[in-house]
Amino acid sequence: MSPSTRIEQIMALQPYIIDSLRNIYDKLTGERIGIVSRTNEEQFFNVPNVSSATQMTAQTWAKIGNCCLRTDIGESPGTLYTLNTLPNNVVANWGPTVGAGTVAFPASRALTRDDDGLVLECTAATLAVTINSGLPPGFACAIIPNEATTVVSGSGAPLLNGATTTLTRNSSTNASFGIIGRVSALDSYVVGGS
Repeated sequence: MSPSTRIEQIMALQPYIIDSLRNIYDKLTGERIGIVSRTNEEQFFNVPNVSSATQMTAQTWAKIGNCCLRTDIGESPGTLYTLNTLPNNVVANWGPTVGAGTVAFPASRALTRDDDGLVLECTAATLAVTINSGLPPGFACAIIPNEATTVVSGSGAPLLNGATTTLTRNSSTNASFGIIGRVSALDSYVVGGS
């Protein structure tokens, strides 16, 4: 095996290594834990290898942003697939991972705690992102708009940049923008960009 092939294999494992370290850190600090619950037992999330779409959609524990390594697609070791939307038992809701920590954002929807820490890449021209009350303090995600606009609105009590308003982020002026929850004020978010 050539050194360049070995380096490519190691680089392909980078997201798994980062997730494993994040899970260990979360467990030790008691902060947001990157684990799943199975039969009321907490277990660390490991990226499973699957050899078909059927095996991938059988991952009943999967939440938005979780991954599977499809060994039946692409060059060895396979292609990393990410769950982009629920339910997790539909093949179309899984897609090739855009990049480490990046998840496709194919349709308008409300943000959930599962989006915390992710980069959401809009795959439709115009999307609406809703921020509901109750996201965890310090919630943060980044959004990459597609060809047109992304509309950000609050539902209920959330304040966006200090007001109950709707914000529009155009891809021509925003290559990406962030949504960050204030730790000092619940349901108050800073939305970057212009």
